[in-house]
Amino acid sequence: LVLLNSISQHVALAIERKEAEEKIKEQRGIMETILESSPVGIALVQNRTFKWVNSEMVEMFGYETKEEFQNKSVRMIYTAAEDYEYAGQTIYDSLITQGTADYEIEVIKKDGALFPAHIRLNCTDSNDPMAWTIATVIDMSQRKAADKETYERERLQGVLEMAGAVCHELNQPLQAILG
Repeated sequence: LVLLNSISQHVALAIERKEAEEKIKEQRGIMETILESSPVGIALVQNRTFKWVNSEMVEMFGYETKEEFQNKSVRMIYTAAEDYEYAGQTIYDSLITQGTADYEIEVIKKDGALFPAHIRLNCTDSNDPMAWTIATVIDMSQRKAADKETYERERLQGVLEMAGAVCHELNQPLQAILG
């Protein structure tokens, strides 16, 4: 009876472990689906090396597969070594003091094209912030273009209003002369 009780406890423990593994696998699948459906580029970075990226990140930078990112240095998205060093120091300082880093920088696609990006990083360990960080990247090209268009439209509106005022001011003396 003692032997059967001992064996049943081991079997029950094995069943619980198997159920826990299946639950973890299911949760991981759900998490992966959520991250893949995001319209924002998301990356897991370990010591300034990409460990995982979602498909939006791959598409944003003009690559074909996630494997082109995995285990590659984040240096690949910076235009120059100075930008890479500056960003690294800025990120490190922000992560140490605030636990998050938030900045805009011009990054480079696979084909060499540049685009403005907003990058936000969160660390998992404030003692060693570069050990594991979660990075989100947003392509700011459309927003910058919209801001420029709005600026141009406002500028044109100002020119039109000024032209109307000038016409009015010139029209008054001309009317008096004609009268």
